[in-house]
Amino acid sequence: MSTANLTFIRSQSCWECWDYYELRTDVFVFGDVEGYTHFRQQLLRAKTAKENIHLTVLERHPTSMRGVILPARDDGAAEARLKFIERFVSGKSGPNMELVIFGNKSGLQYLADKLEKVKKKFVGQPSEHIHLDDTSDAHVVPRSVSLNLRGPMRKWEREHFEEYGDLILKKGEDFLPAAIGYRVGDQEEYQEISASESDFLSLESVRRF
Repeated sequence: MSTANLTFIRSQSCWECWDYYELRTDVFVFGDVEGYTHFRQQLLRAKTAKENIHLTVLERHPTSMRGVILPARDDGAAEARLKFIERFVSGKSGPNMELVIFGNKSGLQYLADKLEKVKKKFVGQPSEHIHLDDTSDAHVVPRSVSLNLRGPMRKWEREHFEEYGDLILKKGEDFLPAAIGYRVGDQEEYQEISASESDFLSLESVRRF
């Protein structure tokens, strides 16, 4: 199959212990080596970009979320800051959720470095991963969805997907949240997102909702 495969598979996970329960979105990132290289290049490009960078994966991978990287916030800060959110989108390819990646320049570099690490350390091992979320990584700003960076495949073929074949190739029950199932028939025109116009794209540590 063609190279530069990259998918964002929407899933859900929960924190459950004696005194707390939380259900949260956990985005599994699967790709081949070329796909991870492309993802990293786009993150680095976003450090100086003026417009949103779209990670166009739907045409070949209809089970994937859409993905967009916003231009970096040029705040001059040395501390890496990242925010991952999701939103409902529609358009020609139908209803879907979109992963939105926002950060300062140091934050986008931090994520790019994580991708390089997982590519070098776990190539050919999708069962291995690096997990990024706002409960265990101080660089990820609350409230963010989680990213689950799986080891990239050497070849984008089902035999290399290990136990994740169905997750990658079939739309799961978490493709859209159950609570917005009523929007499946929506045919809204796609609208670009920007940090300046969003109440939820803040790189501050204060929980805003």
